[in-house]
Amino acid sequence: GVMVVAKTDRAHRSLSRQFHDRQVGKEYVALVWGSLRPGETLSRPIGRDPRHRQKMSSRARKTRSAVTRVLSSEPLGGVSFVRVSIGTGRTHQIRVHLSEAGHPVVGDVLYGGERRSVPPRLASLAKLGRPFLHAARLAFAHPADGRLMSFDAPLPPDLDIVLGALRRAAGSEKPNTRST
Repeated sequence: GVMVVAKTDRAHRSLSRQFHDRQVGKEYVALVWGSLRPGETLSRPIGRDPRHRQKMSSRARKTRSAVTRVLSSEPLGGVSFVRVSIGTGRTHQIRVHLSEAGHPVVGDVLYGGERRSVPPRLASLAKLGRPFLHAARLAFAHPADGRLMSFDAPLPPDLDIVLGALRRAAGSEKPNTRST
């Protein structure tokens, strides 16, 4: 996925401030179980899960605010390809919010997104060796001159192949999934 690296201390300070002040646009794409409505906002605070230390949860004693917005949702016969934006950047935020909303990320073993058996139309999911979650876009002000910078990362081949197979099985005609 897309990420940003500062080459100078000045750039690092500027970028750090933008992240802290929630001025950076962060969009992700994911494949989730079920279907979500575009425009839905998930805003449960998140902290370390009190029972499973590797996980995050909204049931934690100490939580911090977290906001995830569903920008788009493409139903694909039991799963949906969604684009989400996050206003915050908590650990596992998207995975926690989607799972707790009843729509875990496909392939996410930690947050309930793995299924032992699936209908034939979803057979391509067996090819996933990881959660179907991808950092698709990052937008921020250039540290030197303030110009809006926006960067997109295409789906990696393994996720793109699965998405293409799901679209064909669902009868969706969306060519060129790599530009999603």
